[in-house]
Amino acid sequence: KRLNPRITLEFGIAYLPADRLHEGGIRVFDIQDNLILTNFYEFWHKVKSKRAMAQLAINYLNIKPNNYRALFGNLSGGNQQKVILARLLRLRPKVLLLADPTYGVDPAARQVIFQAVRDAKKYGISVLLTTTEPEQMIDICDRVAVINSGKISEFLSSNELTIDILMAKGI
Repeated sequence: KRLNPRITLEFGIAYLPADRLHEGGIRVFDIQDNLILTNFYEFWHKVKSKRAMAQLAINYLNIKPNNYRALFGNLSGGNQQKVILARLLRLRPKVLLLADPTYGVDPAARQVIFQAVRDAKKYGISVLLTTTEPEQMIDICDRVAVINSGKISEFLSSNELTIDILMAKGI
C-alpha cells in the first residue's frame, strides 16, 4: 500500500523517486511552480518571494537553464532531479529517501546532487539511499546494508566501502 505523501511529510520524511518525470514533478509546470508544490500556500500572492526562492534553488543546484519560467518537462533528467531535490530540501525533512537519485544523470549533475546530499547530512538530515551504482555508495554513504534474498545479510561501514569489497559482496 502506498503512503499518502502529505502524511509522510508530516512525519518529516521526504522521498525523491527514481521516476522523476512521472512521480516527481509536473511536466507542464515551470521550475518555480514545481519547487513550491509541497508548500504552495506559503507563496500565495508572494511573487517576489517565490522568484527569489526559485533563483536561490537554481543557483545552489546549478539548474539549467537558469530561468525559473522554464518548463519542467523540457529539462534534462539531471535538472529535473535537481528541481525535485531542491523542493524536498526546502522542507528540511528529518529523513530524505532517495531512490537511485542519479540514474540516467550526467556526471556534472551527479556531482551537484552528491554535494547537496552531503550538505543535507551536515545539517542533520538522515539520508537513506537505494542504488545499483557502487560508486554512489562509496561517494556518499556512511554505511551500506547488503541485501540478499530480500533480507539484510550484513552492514558495511564507510572504511569498508571500496569497489573490490562491494563487488565481492555482489553489489
